Amino acid sequence: MDINEFVVGSIFYTEGGGMWKCTDIGSRTISAIKIDEDEGVDSAWYQGPPYSVKEFTFVERDLMFCYVDDLGRLKNNLLKKFSDKPSFSIEAKEKITEMYVNFKLPHFDFYIFCTVRVGPNGEIYQPVSPNINQEEFKDMSAEQQAYVKHNYSINIYELFTEQFYVMPVKKFLTLKAATEDDYRKRKEDMNMNRLI
Repeated sequence: MDINEFVVGSIFYTEGGGMWKCTDIGSRTISAIKIDEDEGVDSAWYQGPPYSVKEFTFVERDLMFCYVDDLGRLKNNLLKKFSDKPSFSIEAKEKITEMYVNFKLPHFDFYIFCTVRVGPNGEIYQPVSPNINQEEFKDMSAEQQAYVKHNYSINIYELFTEQFYVMPVKKFLTLKAATEDDYRKRKEDMNMNRLI
């Protein structure tokens, strides 16, 4: 998240786990208290200021691992940088953002979209969103919807060629998760191809 996305009193989550409540916003940091998700905890502990629980400071590098919902988590994952990861073109960022922000069907496994994967020839595939006509899906029977949920395709983006593709989700899940070494190798391969 960007610092301007935080609001005092709002709830957010972190990649490390846990629910947090924003308690203060500075120019480059925020303060927050961790919310215990056990039902037996008295909510009065989270009223303030002053707060009865310890406040923590999140600095700029921490904010990139914060999100408010599943779509925010996808956005965080999408924008995380490996050292050799190419930057997204403005057009690609706009298209990717539109694709996943506009996808509003519940009950899809969004964790699938949190892992960048490596194609058979070293391609680096960023999953973007399910490739499903949402209006048609809403009109389907429960049985048809269940079939689609297990047999749909996804929109993917190849980071180095800046091309969009559609791939069956089952095929995508067979690909291995990308590492920094995969990014580095793909970058080297792309540079070699430019020299030839």
